[in-house]
Amino acid sequence: MFAQVKDIAVDEQVTELLRKVPNISALDPNRRFFQVLIKDNVALRINLPARYPDAAPVMTVTQPLHHPWVLSNGVVWSEEFQSLHYKFDSHALVRLVDMVLKALQPASVGTPWQKGVQPLETPAGRAAAAPADASTKALSRDVQGTSSEDFKADIEKLSVEELRALLTDKEAYATFLSSLKAMGGIEESIKEVISKNVSLAQSNLEKQQQVAELKNQMAIIRSTEVPEVRDKYDKLAKEHNSILKNINTKTLREELSKAAEDMDQSSDLLAQQLVHKDISVDQFVQQYCLQRENFHRRTMVMQTLN
Repeated sequence: MFAQVKDIAVDEQVTELLRKVPNISALDPNRRFFQVLIKDNVALRINLPARYPDAAPVMTVTQPLHHPWVLSNGVVWSEEFQSLHYKFDSHALVRLVDMVLKALQPASVGTPWQKGVQPLETPAGRAAAAPADASTKALSRDVQGTSSEDFKADIEKLSVEELRALLTDKEAYATFLSSLKAMGGIEESIKEVISKNVSLAQSNLEKQQQVAELKNQMAIIRSTEVPEVRDKYDKLAKEHNSILKNINTKTLREELSKAAEDMDQSSDLLAQQLVHKDISVDQFVQQYCLQRENFHRRTMVMQTLN
C-alpha cells in the first residue's frame, strides 16, 4: 500500500514537471527518464532512481559544459539540490530542473568527450550506467567483507563505472553500506530509536495538561488547606502545653505507666481465656484489639512526656 502511495506521489511530480517545464520529454514509457534542451546540441537528462523520492534524481548533460556544477563525467551536482523536499513537495522536480536550466544556460560548451568517455546517462546506455539497479546489484554482489583489509580488497574489485555510481548515486552508496555486515542492523536500530523517541515525546505532550492541573491543585492546597491545618496544629500545641503546665508530669507519667501495664496484663489474661476456651473468638478479638489500642495510646503519650 505504501509503495502505491509513493508511486502516486512521484507520478504527481512527474505530471507537474512535464506540464510546467517547456520542451521537456520523457524518454521511457514509465516516465522516469527525461530530457530537456539547455542550448544548441546540449541537453539535460534527468533520471529518477528506483528509490526516489528517498534518493535525489541523477542529472547529466550530453555535452561538456564549463560550470562548477558539471563534473568531468557529465554528472550535474550541487549541494543546493539537497535543500529540496522531494518527498513532500509536489513541485520539487520542477524547482530542481528550473534551477539547473537557469544555472547552465549561460555556461559555455567545452570540448566534446573523447571516444569511450561518456556521461552516465546516454540514450543507448541508460540501463547499464545511470540507473541504480545495475550498479547497486554489482555493489551488493562484490562488497561482503567487514574488516579494513577486506573492505580495501572489495573496493579494488569495483569497476570504474561502479565507483562512479558509488560517488554520484545515493542509492548505490546506501546499498554499498548496507551490504557491510556491521552496518546491517543500524538502519533498523535507528528507526527503532526514532520511534521510541517519538512515542516518548507524544506521551510527554499528553501529560502536559495533567502536570498543569496538578500544579494548580498544589497551589490551591498551599493557599487554603495548608494555612488552615497549620493554625489548627498551633492551637492544639498551645492547649497541650497549657495543660502540661498545670500537671505534675512525673505523677502523670507514673499513672500512665501503671495504666498501660494494666492494659498489657489484661490483654494477656484475655489470651489465656481464649486458650482455655473460656471466651469465644469473636469476643476475644473485639476486647483484645480495644485493650491493645489503649495500651499503645498510653505508651505514646508517655513518650511525648519524656
